[in-house]
Amino acid sequence: MRPSTRADGWDREALLLALLHCLDMGDPGLHRFTFMLDGVGDPRVARDLTRDLHAQLGLVARADPAGMWLEIESKTPVDEAMSDRVAEIARRHALEPRDRISTSFVSGVTAEQLRARLSHEWTSRWATGLVFLLPAVVLHYLTPVLAQGGRLIPGMIEASLVIWSLIAACWPIVWQGLLAARCRRFSPDLFTLTALLISLLAGVVQVVIASENVLHITAYVVVAATTQRMILWRRAARLQGSAHLMPPSSPLLALVLLGGLVTACFDFRGGMAMLVAMPAMIGLSSINRLVHPIGAMIPPVLMSALIGAAPLFLSEAQLAGRVEAAFAFNVLLSLVYGAALGARRPASAAATL
Repeated sequence: MRPSTRADGWDREALLLALLHCLDMGDPGLHRFTFMLDGVGDPRVARDLTRDLHAQLGLVARADPAGMWLEIESKTPVDEAMSDRVAEIARRHALEPRDRISTSFVSGVTAEQLRARLSHEWTSRWATGLVFLLPAVVLHYLTPVLAQGGRLIPGMIEASLVIWSLIAACWPIVWQGLLAARCRRFSPDLFTLTALLISLLAGVVQVVIASENVLHITAYVVVAATTQRMILWRRAARLQGSAHLMPPSSPLLALVLLGGLVTACFDFRGGMAMLVAMPAMIGLSSINRLVHPIGAMIPPVLMSALIGAAPLFLSEAQLAGRVEAAFAFNVLLSLVYGAALGARRPASAAATL
């Protein structure tokens, strides 16, 4: 006869689940607060951040770099002053923690509200970028056909649209890239910032000398970066607890960046196309149900390598569309990986740092 699962009117499984929930609550006397870590691409950064928070502020902290959040526990209520101290330490690790859904700090804000706020923010930034960049790209390709009085005026208009879109759509990426440069830490945002600044500076110089510019490369980097960020935040809940699956993407990004910069010294468009083809947040995007995370990083690396070696086996006419092909590959890969984002197995208890 099947043994009963009831004990004095109570379900044993329900009692066990209730006990585990109580154990997970931690010390009821501690106050908890959750920050969002936008753009964290390396589990080691999250581990170092939690260690420094405990050493310098005495806070119990745990982070999930896959879910892009940081939780702290304090004996006193978490106020704006404590949030600012946490942010100061996080900036030393090239991160700007997000702690509010409006202009003022609210201690009762939840992780779900912050996650929804960032998803909405990046959707808005992506849309803003498209509004200004679509006319800029159209102007870029039509100027050689329609311009009768030289390229200076159309080039200035294109540069204005691209610069404004970069600030409006990509400012969080630019800021964290600058933080990474100051801290001498390589990060996905530093990778993106390098591609943005090199292509922008080269394009502006070409506009001044009334030559055919490369500002469309800056536009492609902005769209690719905001598209990937938007997808990641819309699927962030699926990634929680998957930090143990994050591959070490920083060395790979650094290698691609070095290869792109070296290639750009001899073939500028080819080197920039290598950078455009590589999704900066590949470490998070590779946690998907399609392939193993390590295997998911192979296609962009191969694509960047093929673009860099393209002059060896393609004609001059065939090389003309390298940047456009790299941009299409980046966006397509982000969409495919984003649709399948999330671990293929339940999260483990050791998924936070």
